[in-house]
Amino acid sequence: MSGNLVLIFNEDYTWYPLMERDDTDQDSILDILVSTYTTKDTKIPKLSEKEEKLVETLRESTEIKDETEEIKI
Repeated sequence: MSGNLVLIFNEDYTWYPLMERDDTDQDSILDILVSTYTTKDTKIPKLSEKEEKLVETLRESTEIKDETEEIKI
């Protein structure tokens, strides 16, 4: 693989800094993958003001707020 990866996930866990997700402390395999395929220079892509607002809306609208919402998924 080459380039900066911005999303790594499996069936249960996600590393996606753009969406403020980092489950590497919960899954050792995900942690290994993130450590292997990213660098300390991995950055969130530069977003325009409009894109930042869209991402914030997406974060808020997809957030699981409690156990009941999680069960629905």
